[in-house]
Amino acid sequence: MQYNQFIESYPLLNSFLVEWAAGRIAGTSEHLESEIRGQINFLQHQYQEAKLRLPIMRRWAEFDGWVLSEHINAQAREDEECQYVQQQLLEAKYGLANIKKLDIIPTLQQRQQAAEEVKEYIEVLQHPSAQDFLKWTPRLSAREKHFLERLPVMFRDEGTNFRIRFSATYDWWYLGDRSYDILTELVEQNFKSGDRTTAFITYNAYDVRCLNAQSVMFVDVDLDPEQVALYSEPWGRYGLKHRTQESEILSLVATTVKDFDLRFEAYRTAAGMRLIETSREWNPESEESLGLQERLGCDRLFQNLCKTQRTYRARLEPKPWRNGETVCHHIGSYGKAPENAIALQIKQIHDAWCLGDGDLG
Repeated sequence: MQYNQFIESYPLLNSFLVEWAAGRIAGTSEHLESEIRGQINFLQHQYQEAKLRLPIMRRWAEFDGWVLSEHINAQAREDEECQYVQQQLLEAKYGLANIKKLDIIPTLQQRQQAAEEVKEYIEVLQHPSAQDFLKWTPRLSAREKHFLERLPVMFRDEGTNFRIRFSATYDWWYLGDRSYDILTELVEQNFKSGDRTTAFITYNAYDVRCLNAQSVMFVDVDLDPEQVALYSEPWGRYGLKHRTQESEILSLVATTVKDFDLRFEAYRTAAGMRLIETSREWNPESEESLGLQERLGCDRLFQNLCKTQRTYRARLEPKPWRNGETVCHHIGSYGKAPENAIALQIKQIHDAWCLGDGDLG
């Protein structure tokens, strides 16, 4: 795959890689913090693996699968491997707490160097030689290595074992649901307004198409605690004392459009509701965006997705384990603000894929 093809296939990941490379080259505080956080994630995984190798865990069957956690922890405190990993973990956490916030911003020259490096390693590491491996392994950041390792186009030389040896972290960007890992999803179709990309369609982890909008806000509200992600808040399975009523959310929407002069399209989904704000464009990382999503009861996992991956997201096809044929039913429009042209484009794409009269899935 040539680099220009990579940009078309993984546009978001490419922009992140260039940004991370620039931070690495400049030595920003954000880069240093991310490296230590990646190390902490990796060490936490190593510690859990070490605990699984404890003698008490090897005798699991003798206890009919029941071993008290205090017994496991007591043995871990005496185990040399667990002690060693735990010490490394404490040192990493201490290092994270003592990072100095440096006022460093990558220069134009450093950004250009970052773009050149990304182009080079994307093309070279698809079929790396031993020299390529030795060059890039110590140079790249944990974030860069983590996502390169997960791309199917990379490290395709059988027998070199590069893929296993290259990755330095464990689940660096884990959000709680593999289906949300948009950065490594292959783009099927791009949508533009002039020269500007406004949205694209990707396939998620269970092979269902998703719409990813750069600046048109989607709000995902879960009403059914049995259908939602375990830790989705504020309506999630562990925080919900009663099933939230659709009328409660629509009342919030009606109040919100008046207070902020907005316009929402409301839809019913299998597990809740989906809202699209159509009067303006939004920055998914901004406090303004997150605050509005929070006000409307958007689950926290979805909010985190929007913020960290810098895009709004909506599933376009029913989940394969449900029996429905339609993603959502339109409930109504709320607010009198004029429609934004980009938002209208995204709404039309969404409706063409998602609306129908069948059972929700």
